[in-house]
Amino acid sequence: MAFHVLEDMTASVEVIVFPDTFAQCSHLLGSEQPLIVQGTVQVNERGANLIADSVLPLAEAMEQCAEKAVIRLRSERLGRPQLDALKDLFYQFHGTMPVKLTLHFDGRGEADVEPHPDLRVRPCPEFCQRVQEQFGRDCLSVQMRKPEARKRKSEGGGDRSHQR
Repeated sequence: MAFHVLEDMTASVEVIVFPDTFAQCSHLLGSEQPLIVQGTVQVNERGANLIADSVLPLAEAMEQCAEKAVIRLRSERLGRPQLDALKDLFYQFHGTMPVKLTLHFDGRGEADVEPHPDLRVRPCPEFCQRVQEQFGRDCLSVQMRKPEARKRKSEGGGDRSHQR
């Protein structure tokens, strides 16, 4: 069993990892790599805690939970070389996640382009980084599946009905 503090740039929360989950993720808890914790929020008189159901490295969580990539490209900065570079990235990071392209035309609107169904990508931090390096920081969004709410049996009492 473990007690850890999970923090980002704005807040922190205590994470309680019970033995069954700890056995699966103990090697991750001391690392500095970004982690995704899925669990249940428990609120008591001292504040909120997160009861961990799973702890995954960011890359693994992306592969399991990413649903679709949306790449928004500005038409005036787009030519054959940029489209070829994008196609190369699709082939280099070939996977199972569908991609939607949105072409933005200044002052005239946008057009959505659905690439061939075979042009799917592997959702991973490297793919995201390469797309953003080539086309700008704001060009990519990855839609994630909503986590399934699970009813957890009580391990030590308390109300764990708030899914996070």
